[in-house]
Amino acid sequence: MRPIPLARGGSIQRLHLLALGALLLFVSPAGAQLPVKFSVAGGWTFPTGPSSVTDYWNGGGAIAAAASLRASARALVWLEVGYYRHEFDSDAFESAIRDQHPNVNVSGNDVQVIPVTVGADIALTGWGNTRPYVTAGLGYYDISVTKPETSGPAAADVELPDPSDDAFGARIGLGVRTLVTPAVTLFFDVSYHAAWTSPDALGFVPLRVGMRF
Repeated sequence: MRPIPLARGGSIQRLHLLALGALLLFVSPAGAQLPVKFSVAGGWTFPTGPSSVTDYWNGGGAIAAAASLRASARALVWLEVGYYRHEFDSDAFESAIRDQHPNVNVSGNDVQVIPVTVGADIALTGWGNTRPYVTAGLGYYDISVTKPETSGPAAADVELPDPSDDAFGARIGLGVRTLVTPAVTLFFDVSYHAAWTSPDALGFVPLRVGMRF
């Protein structure tokens, strides 16, 4: 008995397309229901203290990425890594040292803060596609400065301020989130961060917009 052919070329292609379509129909709902979500956020950050920081550093860029897990209908727990950069105000610093070093120029020396934090967002309402929420977290903050450069007479004698440190810290804030699609959420938040450096805590406030998917 001759073997029965399974399908001709065109039939095989149609079978492949049907199989791919069935796979996509299965994977799409499953992917939309993944318990772990990922988010990215960006914005602007402002230093708030101590005065040794606010005197010589201004605002700068803020970015962050996080993985989150829905703990309940109103609670979201997350792990986040952020990068917050505060730009060195060279004009303010050069003005402060002008009496001793009138012709010294300074660049670089931006403050970089990299916190790794865990925390939770708690929605203030249990209904609706747009919800305000409170957010809080704890973590470890790595604080450093970018490479400074000085030029001019006796530039090597100038001591630049440097708040570099590693410390535990905390954050607390408010936000609002809204569904863009069943699988994508847009959120805005503002939070206060305090890294417990010595002798004074380093504080800053990021304003961010982000997407969770």
